[in-house]
Amino acid sequence: MSELDPTKIKLLSITAEMPVGSSGRDEDYAKVVFKIEKYGPEYPVYIYRPNISDENIIRVARHYFYMQMQRLADSTVSWKLSDDEYKRISSPPLQKTPQNTGPAIPM
Repeated sequence: MSELDPTKIKLLSITAEMPVGSSGRDEDYAKVVFKIEKYGPEYPVYIYRPNISDENIIRVARHYFYMQMQRLADSTVSWKLSDDEYKRISSPPLQKTPQNTGPAIPM
């Protein structure tokens, strides 16, 4: 698998929003949303603002995002298929299916 170009990871938004289940006020948190590639997934990262200056929110959010992705990769390393395994299961042999000659819905 090729490496992802960091310029394909975009920062979509920064809003004042508290994580679900947290206590406090929305203003105490910054929700920073990253998006991977044009049609890829979006990932929120929450920053507790009293601990971080406004000029460092993006840098800290990138750090938290990296840490989350690293933990995710480490936790799912056993899911990775070898190239041979992937080719074997992603390209099943073609099977001919008999043509349907009856009605689509049985009467």
